[in-house]
Amino acid sequence: GLPVLSVSPGALSLTGPVNGPLQPQALVVTNAGAGVLQVTAVQAPAPVEVMSAGTPGGGTCPPPPFSLQPGVSCTLMVGASGPVNATLQLSSNASATPASVTVTGTPLGNAGGGGCSIGPPGRPADPVWALMLCAAAAVLWRRRARAAQALRRDRPRQ
Repeated sequence: GLPVLSVSPGALSLTGPVNGPLQPQALVVTNAGAGVLQVTAVQAPAPVEVMSAGTPGGGTCPPPPFSLQPGVSCTLMVGASGPVNATLQLSSNASATPASVTVTGTPLGNAGGGGCSIGPPGRPADPVWALMLCAAAAVLWRRRARAAQALRRDRPRQ
């Protein structure tokens, strides 16, 4: 029998934090045919990153080239280091034409409004923390000043 390369989903839509990598998603590679499937290459243009079993956080597929017996599946984790609109291609002995998967993704903006604010990676200090620290210092200073004033007032005069 002949091998049949099946990939799912046919398109990946990645998301991630502002100025950060897009979160990887699983791409399932299946041999839906009756013969042994030989995946010879996985081509992905930058900034797409394909992570196989040899990569930390990678999928279960070994790095190409690899083979899959009929009915067997494995996963590749697909992420990106930035905004992406590209096509990932898997070459195999199932067809002269590589299987294509569209990979799109953009970082999510800071939604705001929830009381959280996160500084950009180059400036990880959140400006709200500085304001809160100043406010706390002012409150402590006023309490100490009042306590010192009360001590002077309550101290017996000689």
